Amino acid sequence: MKDRLPGQWKNISADRHSVRSFRRNYPAFIAFWLTLILAFIALAADFLANEMPLIAQFQGNIYFPVFKSYAVSLGLTQWPAELLNVQWKSLTYDWVIWPPVPYLPQNLDFANAQAVSPMADQQIASAFWHHWLGTDSLGRDVLAGLIHGTRLAFGVGIVAMGIAAFWGII
Repeated sequence: MKDRLPGQWKNISADRHSVRSFRRNYPAFIAFWLTLILAFIALAADFLANEMPLIAQFQGNIYFPVFKSYAVSLGLTQWPAELLNVQWKSLTYDWVIWPPVPYLPQNLDFANAQAVSPMADQQIASAFWHHWLGTDSLGRDVLAGLIHGTRLAFGVGIVAMGIAAFWGII
């Protein structure tokens, strides 16, 4: 038992030294946290920028439309008749919780087309519907495009690094 103990402590000490050295390397440490934040944005894109509510009570029933859309796309369930092909923004809810960016990147806002800047007067119902980074020339929300584009960029990066790692290991 005594023979193993010093070797084990040496490995733990080396691990702590590696972590300490990594934390001292500020550019690497900041890049690590930035990568984690971007990974979170990529994974949570549908909960950060979506035209569907996160949670809503409609006609006395509570719905989770974002989760429901995942289940519908997997073929596990179907939309109720009252929510099939509905414009989510036009419904009258008992109460509702919207995502921080209530737009999808592919949806067009014709009232705010022609590259509306964030500081310009936008034709919106309330401040909640504001396009925080403006719109592009077609009326698509720029912030929603950035959020959902993060998912695509991470996917491409992971595939590229997987291919590079595969060939590098071979």
